[in-house]
Amino acid sequence: PDLLRKFFHSQATFNWAKVNDPELDAWLEEAARASDHTQRAVLYSSVQQRVMEQALIIPIRDYVNLNGVSNHVEGLRFDGRGWFPWLIDVTVKAQ
Repeated sequence: PDLLRKFFHSQATFNWAKVNDPELDAWLEEAARASDHTQRAVLYSSVQQRVMEQALIIPIRDYVNLNGVSNHVEGLRFDGRGWFPWLIDVTVKAQ
């Protein structure tokens, strides 16, 4: 969640959108200090809603990774995001 502060706080290094929203700053600062999980969730939800409402960031690319494999291949696994194949345990059955 602290990634949000790095991009959307008015004093943030990566505030490329030049956001200057005192209420957003207050939510981000309070969320960073909050020890209560529920309170943090409410604050970060408010931050995310404001970011979406004001279109402070617009995704311009959706990563798609298609992988095809023969049914003779065994042991193929992917990283946690499902993007990159782990080939260390891969074997190929005889046809």
